[in-house]
Amino acid sequence: MRSLIAASLALIPLAPLAAEETFPGALRVVVVPRAIESGARDSGGGASGLVALLAAERAIDHRIAVATELTRETLAAADAVVLESADGLTPEVARELRRAVDGGLGLVVCAGAARGVAGVRELGELVGRVGSEDEDEGEGEDERGRRDGKPPSARRVVVEVSDQSHAVTQSVAHFVHAGEVTAAMAPPSRSRVLARRAPASGDGARRDALRPCLWTVAHRRGRVLVSLLDHAAGPSRGLVETLVARAAQWSSYRQVTVTAREPVRFVAEELGPEDDGLFPGVPPEPGHFRGRRIARFMTFHGASWLTRASREREEEPERVLDSLGIRAGSTVVDLGSGNGYFTLRLAKRVGERGTVLAVEIQREMLALLERRAREAGIENVRTILAEERDPKLPAGAVDLVLMVDVYHELSHPRDVMRHVARSLAPGGRVVLVEYRGEDPTVAIKPLHRVFERQAIAELAALGFRWVETKRFLRSQHVLVFERAPRQR
Repeated sequence: MRSLIAASLALIPLAPLAAEETFPGALRVVVVPRAIESGARDSGGGASGLVALLAAERAIDHRIAVATELTRETLAAADAVVLESADGLTPEVARELRRAVDGGLGLVVCAGAARGVAGVRELGELVGRVGSEDEDEGEGEDERGRRDGKPPSARRVVVEVSDQSHAVTQSVAHFVHAGEVTAAMAPPSRSRVLARRAPASGDGARRDALRPCLWTVAHRRGRVLVSLLDHAAGPSRGLVETLVARAAQWSSYRQVTVTAREPVRFVAEELGPEDDGLFPGVPPEPGHFRGRRIARFMTFHGASWLTRASREREEEPERVLDSLGIRAGSTVVDLGSGNGYFTLRLAKRVGERGTVLAVEIQREMLALLERRAREAGIENVRTILAEERDPKLPAGAVDLVLMVDVYHELSHPRDVMRHVARSLAPGGRVVLVEYRGEDPTVAIKPLHRVFERQAIAELAALGFRWVETKRFLRSQHVLVFERAPRQR
């Protein structure tokens, strides 16, 4: 491995590793921070916070941390550079950086640096067109905050994650942020916008006010990601820091493995109970619900995947059902039952005096389920052909509604969950089993993962109270809800 030995480096040591803990092919990231205190760690969530986050994920060579300046030797030894400051970025340094990126170096430019590169043409071309001839558009949020009397930390914005399938933003729902948000526009070509921002309140809270705040640009062999969000401030600073850390991996053509961490404030947690869009009083975009993109459901053509041999080992269905304490004689709903993988197991749990209602919107899935039930000699299952907005459940009669990898695919969550709430008997529960959105190592498509915080916020708006989250599965979490008491 090439070592990073240059007089320009100021190393921040991390925890020592045992001799056998080596990282072949480790990601070599250089962070150029806003400021460095000699030999001291930044405790405010700055550069060393990013380095520690990557090191904790076993993704960065722990001996490479922070550089006070960029030299040709530094760039030649690194896989990626995280640029937080534009101080010292002369045209000569910018040209060296451009050559390095063209040769395969990954580059991540953060909010503070993005504002400072506007005067360096070579770097502006590298990261996208920063600034604008429009004075208001080119003005930083902190300058505008001083103009209207609000400190930067008080200026909250909505971040709309427009590409929730990208490796950096995978499964990340819309969130609320504050602090420095550099005003800039990505170029119309060669870029891929991952997120946009708009004021969280006030006259500017309209979809046409959204402007790019996270984008990528490709340069020959190199990748560049630009984030205009200050990762050391705001109610979602932990999530923004995670995005920057993911970007360091992605820009170096590495597998993205950094897990999302607190703090994070999802838009769903800020909206009123009846709001389903991005802002209060604004209807949702088609295919979105309270800041989350709705995933497409699996058709009956993929039914064999639901009963694959490896599923029992991967998802431990019996252990899930054990944890729910299902009583004999209960009435249980398998909502989104598919071809009955959980339905038949539930039928054995509730016994002859109990009933399982298998609910599906695909007639073909129900036919497959009925055939499997006949072959197994199970007679206490009743199938229900539902509609996308109405699961056709009996009122006040259900003890448990189980939704396994289903909730994130509901095309009309509010309508369906209102019917679910009406179906519950006193003490009835709703259980969601979903792949963890917080963990990008989970081997499932990004839009089929769910953040725990997002789910809790959504269900709260739909009339449910979160009871607990069971975390014993390797890839999924089990979220338990009950109907919230009515407000007087």
